[in-house]
Amino acid sequence: MKLVSFIKQTFKEFSKDKVSQLSAAFAYVAIFSIGPVLLILISVIGLIYGDQAAQGQLADKLSGTIGADTAKTLQGVISSSQSSGSGVLALAIGIVGSLLGASAITGQLQTSLNTIFEVVPDPKAGFKRAIYVKLKNVGLIIAGSALVLASLVLSAFIAGLGKKIEDQFGIPAIALESINTVVSLTVFIGLIYALYRIVPDVRIPRKIVMTAALAVAVLFILGKIILGIVIGRNGTAGAYGAAASLITLLLWVYYSGQILYFGAEGVKVYCRTQGIGFNAKRFALKHETFTLDSQNGIGAIIESWHRGYTNTRDKEK
Repeated sequence: MKLVSFIKQTFKEFSKDKVSQLSAAFAYVAIFSIGPVLLILISVIGLIYGDQAAQGQLADKLSGTIGADTAKTLQGVISSSQSSGSGVLALAIGIVGSLLGASAITGQLQTSLNTIFEVVPDPKAGFKRAIYVKLKNVGLIIAGSALVLASLVLSAFIAGLGKKIEDQFGIPAIALESINTVVSLTVFIGLIYALYRIVPDVRIPRKIVMTAALAVAVLFILGKIILGIVIGRNGTAGAYGAAASLITLLLWVYYSGQILYFGAEGVKVYCRTQGIGFNAKRFALKHETFTLDSQNGIGAIIESWHRGYTNTRDKEK
């Protein structure tokens, strides 16, 4: 498949699935869930560094992406959340509330990716699916936080040994910085891979998911540079005065959603042109099985599902 044709078809699917609206919905949900997500990260990182140092570490990471002012605003959100209560009961309630709030982001991602990959919830699953999805989303948040923690610990370890290694082995500091960059990029690619692999209710071959994760990571890096230039030169966010930090965050989250969904559209187009079918996961159905026939009704849907999608546990290609 030629690259130009592939890109054109991907943009066509991008438009057909109304990805701009999906990204807007993702940005809206993310704004209200970003506090719990960051609070979880601070709690996990704080196990090693302490809360104050953890906030500093996270602020440094965020400053390079969304700007120092926006990162400072998010620090204020975290501080307010942390000071909302004390004691064991308050801590337990805070942890549960944060996990549930943070899972709203992955829940919205799942809904959007399911739209792109044309799968819907199995109407027979009901409450079982709701519990399954919520536990999966919470687990993904915890696993992602642990991965970020591992990245920060490794980066701190490399930085701590940097001077000794430079003195004893003559390795320049820029080489150690490059290692840090590679570590951060690897973790980032791993997170994108996990999103595509775990969140949607379809089974996608691992090699295709990894290729998509690499491509999306490159687009994120390019977008980070371009968005920084656009916001910095045009004063896009500055025009909103006191709300500038919120607008900057909204723009970045909206762009992030666009890139994630564009990557998913690319996966769908590639698999379709290569004749690679998607198997629905547990508690999900392919969208075409959900198209009602006026003569056959719901019985035909269930029969079609049993006939066409009993192979969901088949070995991946």
